[in-house]
Amino acid sequence: MSRILLLFLSPTLVLLLLFMGGCGGPEPTAPPEGWETAEDRWWTADADTSQAFRDLSSLSAMGIASAEVDEVAATRADARQSGLLQDQFTSSLLQRLEPILRNNPEEVYAIFQEHIAPEIEAMDIQGSVNEATRDYRRDAYNTIRRHYREPQTRLQLGEDIAVSYPDSLRQAGIGGRVVTQVYLNADGEPQAIKLIESVEPTLDAIAMRATTQMRWDAARLNVDGSWEEIPAWSRFTVRFAAE
Repeated sequence: MSRILLLFLSPTLVLLLLFMGGCGGPEPTAPPEGWETAEDRWWTADADTSQAFRDLSSLSAMGIASAEVDEVAATRADARQSGLLQDQFTSSLLQRLEPILRNNPEEVYAIFQEHIAPEIEAMDIQGSVNEATRDYRRDAYNTIRRHYREPQTRLQLGEDIAVSYPDSLRQAGIGGRVVTQVYLNADGEPQAIKLIESVEPTLDAIAMRATTQMRWDAARLNVDGSWEEIPAWSRFTVRFAAE
């Protein structure tokens, strides 16, 4: 019987699954009923594939403003007077908040613009921008969470959902982490899965099939004091630890 260690990391919502033994029986690599596949993508018939598989790999890919700052210009003597220091601070802060922005770029960035950007404009930044960003990051994150809550997993791999690790692959030393981008509906159900980091075709398929069975507490948006469940994306990682 495999021994499984699960480690949950927040806020990125990543699960690391460490397999220390093999599982018998056939490998569940086929998509469940109702799911379709093509190359590195799985989706349900209800999924809006024009949005579900969007590129969330970086701030610029998400269309977030201030993702790039001219570092040379920002270090000029007149940086503070020109406002470039605030721009550099904003860019640095957005990069640190990238995991929660990735959950729902439009909603979270709108919160950033409304509640955080005005504070940055009023700041008198002293010393290192990196230090100032590190000090302010938690306040910014807490501000966002007063208006938005990222999706949270409510099932556990290896306990609620069985995952196999073929002995032939484990004993051959084939393992690593399979990273996926999961699009969730307002009920916290996976609608589309995009492979971000691959290990090996069989293990990729095992991980993606297990992900189709996962369930999340949906993302929530505070609208006039009332929390509403909304669609969102989540990063999900399964690690196969070979012998």
